[in-house]
Amino acid sequence: MKLTNIEKKSDLSFFIKLDRKGDANQRFLLLSDLHIDNPKCERKLLLKVLNQAKEENAIIFIFGDLFCLMQGKGDPRRSKADIRPEHNKPNYIDAVVKDTADILKPFANNIALIADGNHETSIIKHIEVDPIDYLLGYLHKYNPNIQHGGYQGFIRLNTFVGNSTSNSKNIDIFFHHGAWGGAVTKGTLSVNRYASIVKSDVVVSGHTHDTWYVEHPYYEMLSNGEVHQKTQYHIKTGTFKQEYLQSGGFQIEKQVMPKPLGGWWMDWISGHGSKGPKLNFTKAD
Repeated sequence: MKLTNIEKKSDLSFFIKLDRKGDANQRFLLLSDLHIDNPKCERKLLLKVLNQAKEENAIIFIFGDLFCLMQGKGDPRRSKADIRPEHNKPNYIDAVVKDTADILKPFANNIALIADGNHETSIIKHIEVDPIDYLLGYLHKYNPNIQHGGYQGFIRLNTFVGNSTSNSKNIDIFFHHGAWGGAVTKGTLSVNRYASIVKSDVVVSGHTHDTWYVEHPYYEMLSNGEVHQKTQYHIKTGTFKQEYLQSGGFQIEKQVMPKPLGGWWMDWISGHGSKGPKLNFTKAD
């Protein structure tokens, strides 16, 4: 498929049009919680995944906490051990954003949306700087169509063939950076919570650094009275921050469970038929 247009319909909704020439498949990369400026970010793994996305013409979504940004003056969370040497400057925010832009610019043409997480909203609240807008000031030089998403929102993927609308198909994605976790459940109870409030084909959340994929089947009655079963796909995106292979620190002292690294691939399979989109999900690690 060829990405032809990304349109912001409202603060909560984005439409993406894809030309499905030859009924081709399309791959998407779902990421969150990169914490890209943290020394514990596994940048080698991140670059491996991003390069694969570029090679396979995948469309990239980043659903919050791209940044860590906790080492600014006056931040009670700051720690000398958690700042990269290249960011240890008087203009700390500038250094982090510029470094992140340099990392992401080779992949700018694949990035469709970067959304807010709690680390970004914290910077807005305390420093009155929007780090994603700041970053996009750099990345828009390479791809002016990258959108800035909020903490939650919807993405409608619309595919068509040429100028025809008769064969148009949609996939709706709801994203929320995340709220519900659990050391034992790993946040899987959020599946029923999200399903009770959101109607979409896919629900993506992050924040807790857990990773899983759950299918949530449900019944649907069509206008002609026919009843069939559909599936809502729930994805917890994971993280690229490895903070457990150390002898101490906040996570170790709190005995928080180790977390898996990576993101998720979402493959939209061509010719998915009338019962809804045929989607395959695999770990991106």
